[in-house]
Amino acid sequence: MTHARYSGGMMKRLCLAAGLVLAITCAPQAHAADDGTTFREVLTAMKAPAPDHRQVLTRTYGVDHPNCCRPWKERIRWIASIYAWLPDVSGVTWDDGVRSEFDVPFSSIDSITESGWVTYVEARKGKWFFALDFIYGNLREGGTILDGTLLGIDAEVRVQQWFLDVYLGYRIWSDAMRFSGGCGTCVTRCRELYAFAGGRYSRNEVTLTSRVRFGPAMTQRRTTTVEERFDPFVGVKFAQPLGCRWTLGLRLWGMIESENLWHTQGQLLVDYRFARRWHAYLGVRSERMESSSGSGATKNGIRMLKWGPVIGVGFTF
Repeated sequence: MTHARYSGGMMKRLCLAAGLVLAITCAPQAHAADDGTTFREVLTAMKAPAPDHRQVLTRTYGVDHPNCCRPWKERIRWIASIYAWLPDVSGVTWDDGVRSEFDVPFSSIDSITESGWVTYVEARKGKWFFALDFIYGNLREGGTILDGTLLGIDAEVRVQQWFLDVYLGYRIWSDAMRFSGGCGTCVTRCRELYAFAGGRYSRNEVTLTSRVRFGPAMTQRRTTTVEERFDPFVGVKFAQPLGCRWTLGLRLWGMIESENLWHTQGQLLVDYRFARRWHAYLGVRSERMESSSGSGATKNGIRMLKWGPVIGVGFTF
């Protein structure tokens, strides 16, 4: 009788243990079937230390995306872009109180542009970012002013411009968002707000070449004027994920170069990640500059607006 009771209790314990094993075994397998993970991998992961969140995000998203707000330490991530800004230029000038307007479409600027280069490079680590935005343009315009039998005059103007914007920013706010569907799984991305400060180094080199022909004799004169300056600025930038691959970005900054000279810039971009580390973007950029002195009949100055589309491609590494 005692042996029978002992066997019955033993059977109950064995059945309970078998049920627990079956429940533990089936639950991970059912969950793992969705993402292809085997039960052996589940057991290995249970014995291993806690996984690195970077690996989890990389696995679900397919790329170490620069817009993920991660609170832990991470390596430096780089973003390098080549882009084109195609602005129209318009504005107003004052010369001793005389007001004149100008409007130069991009097609006119493109016709006198010999060469140019635009590059944006950014490095991120944690909540910090550092960036360089470089623009170079080489413009040339020239022609014959007078072409006579005895007297001839030719003139050429070449303008070379360098702009280097330096940024140092800090992420002051972020908010996680979840997306699913187009990525094939559920992905966490973040809205981010950065504040930054920096400065713009600008160099303008204007070369005027004139050639005067008088009969068989020819004389040439060349003068070059160089202007360099560095002006600080402050601003903010905001990133809003629109899905697994799409991001809307906004950047605003302003500088006060002197009491009578100020400068602002705004940029709105839509970014699309079309490959693991490649992305393309399209948007608009606007710059406004105003400088003036005096008033009324003694007013001198300029108000200029540059506005046009921005298109580019970038690589993350």
